Amino acid sequence: MEESRQQHLERWKRFVAGQEARLAERFLDSAKAQGCEDAPAGGWLVSVSAVSDALLRALDAFGPEAPEFSPEDAFAADPISAFGVGEARRHREGGGSLPMFLVLLKRVRRACVDLVREEGADLEGRDGLLRFIERFFDRLEIAASADWISPGGAGSMAELQECNRITTNEKNKFLTLFESLVTPVLLLDDALNIEAMNRAAAVYLSGGKGAELAKFMPLRPGGAGERRSEATPLRDVAPWLAEDLLARCDIGAQPFECLLDAEDGTVPGRRHFKVSVARMSDISDRFSGLTLVLDDITRLVETQAQLEVERNRVARYLDIIGSVLLGLDASANITLINKAGKEILGRSGENLLGRNWIDLAIPAEERTTVRNYFRAVFEGSVRVEDERVNHVRTRDGEVRLVSWRNRLLRNEEGVPVGVLCAGSDITARVKAERLLRDREMTYRALFENNHAVMLLSDPRDGAIRDANPAAAAFYGLPVQKLRTMSMSDINVLSETETYQEMIDARSQRRSYFLLRHRLASGEERDVEVYSGPVMVHGRQLLYSLVHDVTRRIRLEREMERLATTDPLTGADNRHQFFRRAEAELRRAARYGHPLAALMLDIDLFKEINDTFGHQSGDLVLASLVERIRHELRETDVFGRVGGEEFAAVLPETGAEGGWLVAERLRRVVEELRVRDEGGNTIRFTVSIGVAGLGASGESLEAVLRRADKALYRAKGMGRNRVEQG
Repeated sequence: MEESRQQHLERWKRFVAGQEARLAERFLDSAKAQGCEDAPAGGWLVSVSAVSDALLRALDAFGPEAPEFSPEDAFAADPISAFGVGEARRHREGGGSLPMFLVLLKRVRRACVDLVREEGADLEGRDGLLRFIERFFDRLEIAASADWISPGGAGSMAELQECNRITTNEKNKFLTLFESLVTPVLLLDDALNIEAMNRAAAVYLSGGKGAELAKFMPLRPGGAGERRSEATPLRDVAPWLAEDLLARCDIGAQPFECLLDAEDGTVPGRRHFKVSVARMSDISDRFSGLTLVLDDITRLVETQAQLEVERNRVARYLDIIGSVLLGLDASANITLINKAGKEILGRSGENLLGRNWIDLAIPAEERTTVRNYFRAVFEGSVRVEDERVNHVRTRDGEVRLVSWRNRLLRNEEGVPVGVLCAGSDITARVKAERLLRDREMTYRALFENNHAVMLLSDPRDGAIRDANPAAAAFYGLPVQKLRTMSMSDINVLSETETYQEMIDARSQRRSYFLLRHRLASGEERDVEVYSGPVMVHGRQLLYSLVHDVTRRIRLEREMERLATTDPLTGADNRHQFFRRAEAELRRAARYGHPLAALMLDIDLFKEINDTFGHQSGDLVLASLVERIRHELRETDVFGRVGGEEFAAVLPETGAEGGWLVAERLRRVVEELRVRDEGGNTIRFTVSIGVAGLGASGESLEAVLRRADKALYRAKGMGRNRVEQG
């Protein structure tokens, strides 16, 4: 029996302790529902939040049996009565009346009872706990009322109550302001014990957890004119703050601010704080201590760090740009200058921000003109978008010519506040243009009297602007007619082909283009065109020197054909076959694509020669190549590698696909009929060996060797068949 009573008691205590935060919330709702504006909500919440603690102490004192009482009880001798007397005196000193206090106490009783009924439905012994709570509040009311009307109580306290009411109103103003602050504020004594904190501080230091919040909320001022007797050390609530405050902040007579970085335990990760501390100003010296304002500036610090990263990134971007970028304020002082801007001045290692651009960079003889222009820009009397050219003097005294494009910067009200300038150093370009103009006459003389074909064209649209007499003779057109034509009128190649030739010339480091030009007669000629820019009458044109290389190109093509093809059959010769086949094998190996190789040999070819003659044998070889090339793809490589032996390489084809191609070739050759000059119809067959590209790194010779072995296996097995190696 005793064990069962003890178990009930422990369950009740755990329930009461676990519902502490819910009790605090219900107490506040009860006070608001009662409309007790005279009792500050914060102060009322602080007083009733201690009910759960008093209830726990009563359970320890009385056990699970409901407390009984009689008129002879000494009400200050047990925890219930002591708590009731203390609360009555605190409210009385705060200006409250006995009826108001009893009404509020009834609200608190109802909140407790309703909470047990709603949240403790499954609590074993719930009815016993409800009886205990009812007797608890009965004893609380009797003890509070008895103390309230005791000698020296309410009757002699009327004047004091009025004074306390006024004091309470002033205190309420302070608490209202104190609680309204969204920034955490703590009041500390000289030993860094917390005397008070506002709700923002309690919420922050508890991490916003309801169960923890109630533990922090009692840290408030006591009754009017009374200091709290139980102070909570700051190190117990926020050890990180107490340690850094002593170690890193100068706590003296003067107000100060300091920055702290710490792991505060409320939010994961390192936090940044700005701590503002000032001594309490009180001439009575009763309330000496510190006011501490705690600003969590983590987001601000992180934002500033991110802004710095972005600022550095923008600076790097600006430095990458080859043009000069310059920002000037209304006084022409430098607010922005990139790496190119410093380099053009020869001042790469200097900090130029804040220096006057005109005094720093403009030659003395041009400063007045530049200042007048700068003033006109802000007055709006010139078009700031127009290109502006002026000289810039470097640190070493060198003068550079810079072309500027400017943009006026305005603030939110539309008032001009600065100019953003983008500049290009055109010194070299201007010198080159001057040199071109100086050479124009020389070019003209050479142009008119040269026996080589020369054309001048506009690089923007290809229009022919001029032609020399040699060009008129070559194209068979008068100079006046050529001046009405475009380069595309005489160039046979398409735009795509012409563009590809330009790419080829660049990659081959050629100084000329290989094109085909059409003459007036319609004949097409291969030409080499040497082109370059030339300044003519202030315009930049394209100078083209045209050489007729038709005969040379034809000879080169014939020589290439003879060097790469078999003269009898027209197939690739052995050298050309291996060159092309090696390229295909490297491509297949690089990308992991399949590739197949075929070795093909005419069966009993010697008998054909012996029977019909070598001329007929040559006709058989040529007919075989023609038929096989018709069956293979353009991408396939096919060549003659021996007397009657041929080889093929099939890209993008595996061993199985190669076998199918070989079998098709075998059939079409078997069906082929060759008629020689003597009227003989010659039939013949072929044997074919097939091999697919094996492991990575296998050479062409190794693949062909496997195909060759398969070929001889086919011959050994009766000829006119395909075998795979």
